[in-house]
Amino acid sequence: MKRMSIHQKTLKARADRMHKATDELAMAGVHQEDRRAERKIARETRAKEQAKTKMRDEIRRLLIDKGNVANPSINVELM
Repeated sequence: MKRMSIHQKTLKARADRMHKATDELAMAGVHQEDRRAERKIARETRAKEQAKTKMRDEIRRLLIDKGNVANPSINVELM
């Protein structure tokens, strides 16, 4: 009787391992799709940040850095 119960436990453990392995294989495709979606979101976010940085640099170059001091404003005291 004791050997029979040990054998049943062994068979159950083996069946559980096989079931878990098949579940992992089935979920592998889902996990891969999730990873792809996360990478796509990360790429889009990175592209948006790069576009913002590029726009800030261009605005700074065209508007802020071009600012010149006009002579009359240097001599006049501001109130």
